[in-house]
Amino acid sequence: MAVPPFWTVGQTIDHLRDDKNLPESFYEVFVVGPSFELIGYVTLDNILRTSRKTRIEEIKEATVHPIPVLEDQEEAAHVFERYDLVSAAVLMKQTGLLAC
Repeated sequence: MAVPPFWTVGQTIDHLRDDKNLPESFYEVFVVGPSFELIGYVTLDNILRTSRKTRIEEIKEATVHPIPVLEDQEEAAHVFERYDLVSAAVLMKQTGLLAC
């Protein structure tokens, strides 16, 4: 799930409720720029605790450990283990764009 930084928390919640293709379980909403480049993420608990009028860019956090789309499966698993991740952004290797 990805949203632009200028959306409000309310718009994001409404979008999540209306989206029929949401994964069964997820913990973060990724924040992407106009060219679909990854600029951060917001955890679901932060979204739920923040006023509907607040812009996503005000509560986003930097993505610390994105994984290149062509990363070896074992190395990607190692990143999850090393940094105790529940989820991670997957980036197209050369462009830095979020791969969906």
